[in-house]
Amino acid sequence: MKPYLLVIKSRHLEDVRHFYAQLGMLLEAGQQEGHPPHYSTKLHGLVLEFHACISGESPSNIRLGFELDSNRHDYAHIVQHIQEISENIQFFGEDMAYTVLQDPDGRDIELVYSREQISA
Repeated sequence: MKPYLLVIKSRHLEDVRHFYAQLGMLLEAGQQEGHPPHYSTKLHGLVLEFHACISGESPSNIRLGFELDSNRHDYAHIVQHIQEISENIQFFGEDMAYTVLQDPDGRDIELVYSREQISA
């Protein structure tokens, strides 16, 4: 089996879209007939969707983890943003950094990135 879809419910959909956009995630608006609007992106074959909570629903209480793509043209800018908003960055290995942020719904988001690529 190969995962292809992850749907995450949010109470703060626009704030969540902005949070992930600042981490370099391009979320596109979408809407299926009869359903509220949502945002989605494709990450290495996995479709990640953020949907607004509807009446009676709670936001998804999951922990997400992402490794930043050091080949992005804006990689250094994204890492700088993470360093500005993170309270606890840990270093491991020769050049890797790790931190946990909270998105606007309070989900823990693990981020791993290469420090070596920042100065390159």
